[in-house]
Amino acid sequence: MEGNKSKEYIAIPIEQLLEIRIKEAKKQKDIVAEAFKDFKFESGEDQIYRFKNKEQLWLKALEMIENAKHTILVDSETAQLDMIKDKLEDAAAKGLKVLVETTGKEQIPNCYMVESYDLEKKTIVLDFAWLAASVDAEKTLVSYFTKEDELIEGLWISNGLLSDWFYNGMFYEVLNRFTINLFGSDKSKEEIYESIKDFHKTYRHSKIHV
Repeated sequence: MEGNKSKEYIAIPIEQLLEIRIKEAKKQKDIVAEAFKDFKFESGEDQIYRFKNKEQLWLKALEMIENAKHTILVDSETAQLDMIKDKLEDAAAKGLKVLVETTGKEQIPNCYMVESYDLEKKTIVLDFAWLAASVDAEKTLVSYFTKEDELIEGLWISNGLLSDWFYNGMFYEVLNRFTINLFGSDKSKEEIYESIKDFHKTYRHSKIHV
């Protein structure tokens, strides 16, 4: 309460105080939004962010998938894939190309699924779990987890050159497993060659143009 020469304070109910604070925050939000409505923010091309916890990581992974424009490539163990599979299904339903390599056998509708296994077709089993994702060869997320689903390390990269290298490294690993499957089929050499060409044309993506 404003006096002539001093301020005097009185107690009010907590609900009333919170309402006042909410109204003040909304007012400030409107002021800032109006001030910056014509300001173009630059996202930056060379950001590398280290996640402090897995909640941050999941939020970023979901955001990447939601904002994808063309192609999504994911390499993940089953538990980590379960956290994003609904978003991947939504992306594929919108017509995006979604390529998934995983240790699991569950199919995600409209996504091309490749099982992780070695040259002898044995499922890969490691003492840690992982999630790696690359979107449009522009944004990259890579992470390791314990088998108890605790985050060991996680990075997000928005550099176009690094993301392009990362995407295509993942892509050719998946292409290798795709090719191994073809040689186990009854397709002719010519049919195998055409299948590899079609797969390469569909999912190979490059952000770099010289």
